[in-house]
Amino acid sequence: MSVKRDEDGIEEARRRVARAYDPAVLADVGETLAGLLAEHFTGVMGGKSDVLNWNDPARNVERAAEALAGSGAEGVADRFRELVKLTLSRGHNLHSPRYLGHQVPATVPIAGYFDAVGQITNQVNAVYEMGPWITAIERVMSEQLAGYLGWEPNTWAAIATHGGSLANLTGLLAARNVAIPGAWET
Repeated sequence: MSVKRDEDGIEEARRRVARAYDPAVLADVGETLAGLLAEHFTGVMGGKSDVLNWNDPARNVERAAEALAGSGAEGVADRFRELVKLTLSRGHNLHSPRYLGHQVPATVPIAGYFDAVGQITNQVNAVYEMGPWITAIERVMSEQLAGYLGWEPNTWAAIATHGGSLANLTGLLAARNVAIPGAWET
């Protein structure tokens, strides 16, 4: 009986993996996401929602545990819709016209789709062979930024980061390495 149960478990795991990689499911949840985001931004940018959907931190952790434990949603797309709606309803709405910028700016919404392409296909720019196109994009964006700043070609170096904190830390490390040669090694 134990062997049969293990085989059933393996088969169920295979079905779940197949659903996670199914292009039809990807299309379905992609359309769902686009619709939910459009609806969300219509309300947020129209000033029809709270800027901060405040909840007690302990209650948010409790609610997150409940959400991740499962739901009554039948299919992957239904479960996805449920989690996206929950996320949007409990998050910070930086795109609201009533938002007073605090530490982070509102993103350009369509840029998130480009980020999604990189995330879904795992196009990393740390190694050219793992992300040849994204590495080329990083290079061109860096060159354009340097040009805007008036820097001469081949007199600078740059990398893109995914946020200001990481960018500041990277800059500090680079400055330290220039100011204190050998600091990294010692």
